[in-house]
Amino acid sequence: MNRGKYSKELSDLSNLTYSEFKNTMETTISKFDRSFKTRGKIAIIISNKRDNGTLINIEQDINNLFQKYYTLRHKIIVPYHNTYEQTYKRAEKWSKRDFLLIGHRTLFIY
Repeated sequence: MNRGKYSKELSDLSNLTYSEFKNTMETTISKFDRSFKTRGKIAIIISNKRDNGTLINIEQDINNLFQKYYTLRHKIIVPYHNTYEQTYKRAEKWSKRDFLLIGHRTLFIY
């Protein structure tokens, strides 16, 4: 698997619309318990994104899907460090576009 790279394959979820992505995730999430051991846990790390300046709250949507089936145990905010987008000059450039960079991702444990 090429982590961080997208493909044209049908199995690549990045090729779906956001609505299709959420439906696929719900189907998958609903079947996770088939693989769980007794008192098993599952963790997912996810970040929001922007589309033409509009925030898409993926974290909230995915958390809501998980909470239909599982109990949220922990929510950990994981800041981005030492990434190109977070450098001072880059952040200064983006701040002139009237929105802040997304500076974290969230680790959910169910």
